[in-house]
Amino acid sequence: MSLLRNTGWNIFGLVLPLLMAIPVMGILARLLGVERFGLFTIAYALMGYASVFDAGLSRAVIRFVSAHRNDHNKINAILGTSIYTVSFLSIVVVVLFYCLTPYLVGFLNVSDALHNEITIALQLLGLCVPALLLTQVWRAYLEGVENFSSLNIQQVLTSPFIILLPLFTTWYDSSLTSAVIGLVVGRWIVAFISWKLCARHLNKFTRIFNKGVLKELVSFGGWVTLSNIIGPLMGFVDRFAVSHFSGANIVAHYSGPSDMVMRLTLFPGAVARALFPRLSFAQSLDGRTVYLRTLFSVLGLSILLALPFFIFSSEILGLWLGNEYRGDAATVFRILLVGFIFNSLAQISFARIQSAGYAKLTGVVHILEFIPYLIILYMLTTKYSIFGAAIAFTLRTFVDFLILFIVEKVSIYNKCEV
Repeated sequence: MSLLRNTGWNIFGLVLPLLMAIPVMGILARLLGVERFGLFTIAYALMGYASVFDAGLSRAVIRFVSAHRNDHNKINAILGTSIYTVSFLSIVVVVLFYCLTPYLVGFLNVSDALHNEITIALQLLGLCVPALLLTQVWRAYLEGVENFSSLNIQQVLTSPFIILLPLFTTWYDSSLTSAVIGLVVGRWIVAFISWKLCARHLNKFTRIFNKGVLKELVSFGGWVTLSNIIGPLMGFVDRFAVSHFSGANIVAHYSGPSDMVMRLTLFPGAVARALFPRLSFAQSLDGRTVYLRTLFSVLGLSILLALPFFIFSSEILGLWLGNEYRGDAATVFRILLVGFIFNSLAQISFARIQSAGYAKLTGVVHILEFIPYLIILYMLTTKYSIFGAAIAFTLRTFVDFLILFIVEKVSIYNKCEV
């Protein structure tokens, strides 16, 4: 029952921000225009991808806090060590991001009129990284103790800052720079509020840096990092491929539907988040029963979510982003929705494998998938543009789920039976 309750809290934490974000993105699409909006969705995706630069520490915090939730000294050491480490890592990332931005802009095939604008915007975007990584650590503690009610109430209260501030700044000045400034300010406000609210749940918290704890966290987090780098990279490299091979002026017709699919993925993701700490405590065979039951439930949920969007894709995109998105973008949307179903199932298998301590396996799987996916993405995108990128995404999610399902069966379930 606790899994269902925690999933309910996770969905609560997603629904209200999602209901707010969908119309806001529609307004931004109209304020920024097609090319600027496409580039903004890439910037938004980059901000989300920056979460991988915590070296897997937030995922490790969840697992180790779950194991030591009654040991306050250990929890202090886990959180303190993580905070100091991600603070250092984030500074390194900000500097690298600033230096590499000109090369990234060149790869995106941006029109000359927007070249300087997107360069400044992406350099400013790097300032989100420290706030994002620190927020992840604080929220990882709440996930580790399965306090999903406080976690999601906090998310509902803070999400408006990230969603609405880019809209307000863009309304004042319809440029990418203004939109990104709103995003950066919102992210730092969220980090401050998360720190204050999470600290209230800690018993005499003191920041302790412990080398032994860091070694424990990194030993698990290292492989998590590998999965967190390659997995999300495969999830949004398609936007870069479309921009590079087809031009930034067409990427919005792909990134718009892709953004909606990514938002739908948050719902099965809510189940996976609740499942991860729960499986960490379950006995192995009991854990598989919970896993399979959850897998079939997510299959039904994802089909129910995808079906109305598949049928009314043209009408939904036209209403959301504008009439220019009713044609090719609607076809792309339908293809991506098929991939959404497989991606939803893969998240559950992923949680099952990592909760059993086999983070290395998910890392190896993503390494093996990465290069073949890039080759297929290149071949299909250069030949079929946005439609090819959508097909490549769907093929990749199907293969990803199939491999993870087999890995769980062979490496975890069979071992438990011996």
